[in-house]
Amino acid sequence: MHKNTSSKTVHITAPKVTVGETSIKSVALLIHELATNSLKYGALSQETGRLVLTCMENEDQVQVDWQEHSASPPNEVTEYNGFGSEMMERIIQQVNGSISRDWTDDGLRVSLRMSKALLSA
Repeated sequence: MHKNTSSKTVHITAPKVTVGETSIKSVALLIHELATNSLKYGALSQETGRLVLTCMENEDQVQVDWQEHSASPPNEVTEYNGFGSEMMERIIQQVNGSISRDWTDDGLRVSLRMSKALLSA
C-alpha cells in the first residue's frame, strides 16, 4: 500500500502475517504509539517527511522495521523513558520480542522483533 498525504509519504510492505486475538491489541498499541510520535515529533510532522514500514517473517519471528526519513533531523534526541516507551517495552515482552531504536542523520529507525507463535495466539 502506498499513501500520499500532502507531500508526506507512507509506504508499507508486509506479507500476510497472522495476528491472533490475544496479540492484536498489543500490536495495534505499538503501531499507534510509533505513529503518534512520528506525527508529533518525527518524519510525519515534517512537510517532506517519509515513513517506510517493512514487515518480514522467518520460521520463528516476525520483524517490523519502522524507518522515518525527514528533511530535518530532531533538535534533540532524548532517552526513551516516557510512558509510551515504557508501554512499548512491556508490550513487546508479551510476545517474547525486542525493540531497538536508532537515530540516523535522516530520522529514526525502530526494529521490532516478535515471536511468530505468540503473535498468532
